[in-house]
Amino acid sequence: MPRPLPRNDYQDLERLYRDTSGAGGAASGNLQRPSRSPWRRLAMVVFFLLALGSLAAWFGFYFFNSFSKNRQSELRLTISAPESVGAGEPVEYRVNLNNVAAEAVAEVNLRLNYPDGFVWQSATLSPESAGHNTWSLGALRPGESKEIAVKGIILGESGGIKTIFGAASYRLPNFRSELETTASLGLKLNDSSLTLGWTGPGVSAPGESAQYELKYEHNGTSELPASALSIAFSPNFKVTAAAPPPLADGNYQWSIPALLPKSTGSITITGVWAAEAAGEEVISAKLEARSDTGAWLKIASGSVRTRVSSGAVSLSIQVNGNTAPAAVNLGETLSYSLEYENTSEQVIEEAAVRVRYDTNAIDWPDVVMEESGRVEGNVIIWESQPVPALMKVLPKGKGVLRWSVPLLKTMVGNTAASDIVSTPVFSYKRLDGEITEGSFEGAAVTVPVNGSVSLEVEARYFDDSSRAVGQGPLPPKAGETTTYEVTWRIRRASHGLKDIRLEAELPVGVSVEKDSAATETGTWQVADDGSPRWLISELAPSLEPSVSFFIKLKPSESDIGRVLALITRTTLSAIDNVTQGTVSAMGNVITTNLESDPVARGQGVVAR
Repeated sequence: MPRPLPRNDYQDLERLYRDTSGAGGAASGNLQRPSRSPWRRLAMVVFFLLALGSLAAWFGFYFFNSFSKNRQSELRLTISAPESVGAGEPVEYRVNLNNVAAEAVAEVNLRLNYPDGFVWQSATLSPESAGHNTWSLGALRPGESKEIAVKGIILGESGGIKTIFGAASYRLPNFRSELETTASLGLKLNDSSLTLGWTGPGVSAPGESAQYELKYEHNGTSELPASALSIAFSPNFKVTAAAPPPLADGNYQWSIPALLPKSTGSITITGVWAAEAAGEEVISAKLEARSDTGAWLKIASGSVRTRVSSGAVSLSIQVNGNTAPAAVNLGETLSYSLEYENTSEQVIEEAAVRVRYDTNAIDWPDVVMEESGRVEGNVIIWESQPVPALMKVLPKGKGVLRWSVPLLKTMVGNTAASDIVSTPVFSYKRLDGEITEGSFEGAAVTVPVNGSVSLEVEARYFDDSSRAVGQGPLPPKAGETTTYEVTWRIRRASHGLKDIRLEAELPVGVSVEKDSAATETGTWQVADDGSPRWLISELAPSLEPSVSFFIKLKPSESDIGRVLALITRTTLSAIDNVTQGTVSAMGNVITTNLESDPVARGQGVVAR
């Protein structure tokens, strides 16, 4: 450790460095830090000011951009139209812009995205683009509104939802960012006013000439644009003549000019069924028109069915009165009928009929047969001993067997319901008294089974964190308003769905708070009668979307002491993407007792 200097040595050093003017050159000095260059200090100040300005600019950009996106729109955009229209029929969209701000809005530009299949015809204000969908409207004074009526026709298959989307951009004084307001509206497409009807033989034989006539008729009130009609034949049918002749492309297509209301026309087809033809054979037609985008959209379709048979017995199954039954839902009961005919010149004796089913969706213990049949496994059997009509079937003789098949209400576990396939077989032991066994198998008939879907409906005053989302007195009081949050949730759709529509019936005294809905899927609407409505165009089976909205209840004096209904019925309807059938689900009744709210449950009796 170094030895410390004596005190006198400290005093000498201190005196030496304080003397800045003393002699000694190397011995003199100054313990203070030398001053920096003024230019260096100026550069640091400039750099600091630039960094601060850049930070302020970026902050202002994000702040005003977020403000412009999240602030309530000063320009209101609404679109109105009928709730539904027939395919190929005229429709008018009324687009309204209303300046609700206290100052004028400038540079107002409107853009409409028309639904697929829309054919533009006219507008009260001429659009500026080739697509007939953009307008530059300039400025709107405070309180000023402007309306544009757009007319056209909508093409497409019935049952679909056609949605129009609108967006209007504008600027406010002393505000640099461009603002935007949007609106959309869904419109249901009903059956087309144009019909395709077939006439032709219901029964034929291989090698036999058959003639069919297809008639088209326009029953609408407006002109239908030029269209194309095409026919798809069974591969077992050879066309020998067509009048008028089709286009020369080999695809059996006819060009149909624009059709005025009440216009009709027909096409006659003559041909021969091939030797391979057997059972139900189908010939179908469709009429399509071209939309503004150039896409061909089907307007109408129709088909004819012929039973082709060369054997001694003809068999035909109908389900619910149809040889081509529509899709069904679990829990329904199917009504079957089997018509058999002896087409030979011989007497059939000791006959039996079997119908084999391939499905897992039948509730077998509840199958009912009008005649004396029996069930063995997945087969229904009628024999000649208990059914006298099968003991002897004369030439050209006919008979009908009838039975009903109930479907399971729910499937066990996660098993999916399979389509219901039924195949008839007619067998016999004698012909004209001689022992000659034989059998004929008819065409199988398939009944598609729709997928399942469920709907959950709940109303709450408190959320899952026990925070109040409703307002007003709880329990509700006479003469005072209480609001509740209602949630609809689509659950467990086993198939993909399209054209989903949810609606609810509200009792007297209950109303929907407008603009209160929150959803990331589909279009939310409040109908003219005040009922809530949710429309979704497409939904994958793995998705379970929901929508939440608020309703208001104001009980009267006569409601004191009662539990009131908030929603009496909620229904869901949709088209199954797999079967193309209609599926439906029903929501539970919701009351002021709020059964799904663990905090508010039971507080539903109206107080004084």
